[in-house]
Amino acid sequence: MSGPYVSSRSGRFAWMMQRVTAALLVPMAFIHFAMQHFTPDAVSTGLATTFRLHDPMWVAFYMVFVVCVLYHGVNGTIGIIRDYAPKPLPRGIVVAILWTLAVFFGALGIRNVLAPAHNLESAKNWYVENGFPEGESAGNPPNFLWAPRYDFQEELRELNLLNHYLERHTTRTENDPLESAIIFNGAEYGEDTAAGGRAFDEWAQGILDQGFDAHRELRRGNNIFSSTYEFALWALNVRRTNAQARVGHEDPAVSADAEAIIERLAQVPDFDHTLH
Repeated sequence: MSGPYVSSRSGRFAWMMQRVTAALLVPMAFIHFAMQHFTPDAVSTGLATTFRLHDPMWVAFYMVFVVCVLYHGVNGTIGIIRDYAPKPLPRGIVVAILWTLAVFFGALGIRNVLAPAHNLESAKNWYVENGFPEGESAGNPPNFLWAPRYDFQEELRELNLLNHYLERHTTRTENDPLESAIIFNGAEYGEDTAAGGRAFDEWAQGILDQGFDAHRELRRGNNIFSSTYEFALWALNVRRTNAQARVGHEDPAVSADAEAIIERLAQVPDFDHTLH
């Protein structure tokens, strides 16, 4: 493998860098996949991933990752080309093309990491307009026979996901934060999922009734939601959008619950991403 490299000083440097980038890429790849699949944020919407790209450490991590991937791939391809000992002119042309492509895609990848498209407020607005997504996951460890379907527009999964964001990604700015077990406790309305949803809606509406000024001074930007007020406003807007998608469901009870949510949240203000 090293033969095509070590015949010159530049070749020896390229061979050394091939090993250096390989040594970097293996742990970086595992860190990347661990962040995406083996953390509580893995089963969530894209907000957690988007939020990481607001952290300078993770921005630097992915910039180095992009550069290492491209360098390792192009450098290895050039080594394969040298195995066939082509004439200098064709080899030079191919090498120039490969490095030009590497620079182009490297710049494009870094630009995407730094791009305003990763703006957290834009991601929040997307879920307000479209609701939570659905998808499949083979699980961890993976099940190779079938992949369970996850539809976060279903009210039970929706409430679990909102609870996840409230507990792990919200700066609690209310005076006496309630535990989730109390917030989602809909015992006075019934024993089904809709009762828990109604209890959550009343809690969130109570937060909105306090007004943003009551939360302004305590908000912090080190979480996805910088205040309880911002979370409550976002969550009720998402709940309303998800409910609209459930109207007409094949289960009449689900459709009726969705219509009740829409009516209950009809007066909730639109989400304002400037409240952060």
